[in-house]
Amino acid sequence: CACQNCHPGRAEDVASSVHGMAFAQGQSPSAVCYKCHSGHQVYQQKGRNRATCGGCHEQIEKEYEHSLHGYALGKGIDKAPDCTGCHGDHRILPSTNPESHIFRRNIGKTCGKCHGEEAVMAEGNIRLPRAAFTYETSVHGLAMSRGLDNAATCLDCHGDHSLKGAGDATSRINVNNISTTCGKCHPTI
Repeated sequence: CACQNCHPGRAEDVASSVHGMAFAQGQSPSAVCYKCHSGHQVYQQKGRNRATCGGCHEQIEKEYEHSLHGYALGKGIDKAPDCTGCHGDHRILPSTNPESHIFRRNIGKTCGKCHGEEAVMAEGNIRLPRAAFTYETSVHGLAMSRGLDNAATCLDCHGDHSLKGAGDATSRINVNNISTTCGKCHPTI
């Protein structure tokens, strides 16, 4: 039985995603599905399986595992974001597509799914429970909402897959690295 027989909508979503090239190259939908849903590419967490992307994106998965999000997931925090939390699950669109979760104008909203929920932040013991609101009302968030696509997003300051806390010496937001981080957009300041 092919995957698309029971999950036709999922097969269509994958076909229209960045992973849809596999369909275009003649691979069967089931073979494409198996790349993500095989047994060795699944996190076991609280009795729940989470598909991973390390089969094709090994380096990014290693970075994620050593990030704050990966650490939270490893500690068993159920709402910790994994790959699908930021990129979506089956219909993963390129970052240049305005419908993509990671399109530049959508980054604040994507991060805000968790960082805008005080209960989620409390579960992870996050010091800034209203970080999404703080960004939205900041000069960067307001500029982005006005269509200035070069305004800083969460990822510009915090990083993406290798997100680190302020106490980590390698973090972009560590006190010793702030001038370098801000200097990427504000070199004269």
